[in-house]
Amino acid sequence: LGLVIFFIAGLAEVGRTPFDIYFAESEIVGGPFVEYSGAHWSVFFLAEYINTFAIAALTVLLFLGGWSGPFLSENWVIVWFLLKVYAVILVIFWIRGTFPRLRIDQLMAFAWKVMVPLSFFTILITAVYKFYEWPAWTLTLMSAAGLLAVGYAIYRRMVGPAHRVAQVRARQKALREARLASTQSPGGTTNVV
Repeated sequence: LGLVIFFIAGLAEVGRTPFDIYFAESEIVGGPFVEYSGAHWSVFFLAEYINTFAIAALTVLLFLGGWSGPFLSENWVIVWFLLKVYAVILVIFWIRGTFPRLRIDQLMAFAWKVMVPLSFFTILITAVYKFYEWPAWTLTLMSAAGLLAVGYAIYRRMVGPAHRVAQVRARQKALREARLASTQSPGGTTNVV
């Protein structure tokens, strides 16, 4: 749960899609870097990718075991670390290509209605876990339950209203067809009730 919160907050901090509202290449032709060329332009773009690498490296160090790996000797620790960082960067690029940019109202609603309560929930379950000295698997179970609950809430929020409207319309159509069928007689004439 902490990994998901940190990763989403890291994406927002770096300004990658879907949190790149200030950059907005599609609204501003070429983005804010259109004023720069040559060395200045390259430094800004290099800084963006260095930030991406830094967030990926922090994610690996804090949540994915850092430089430790399941096999190979201790001489290969840098290889494990860079492979994990590379995998996290691939996920960042995959998210950039998959999700659309959020509007500012969507971003604020996501931050206040999902991320902040999820952060408080994480603090709460970690405190309960530490206070009662429960086994480690309970923390994993509670984190998974929290993620599933948030995922289901987001799913219901996104799919719910349109799906409910479609269900109501289908019921209304079925009722109209049933009424129409019940008012018609077997001979093809309409009975007036």
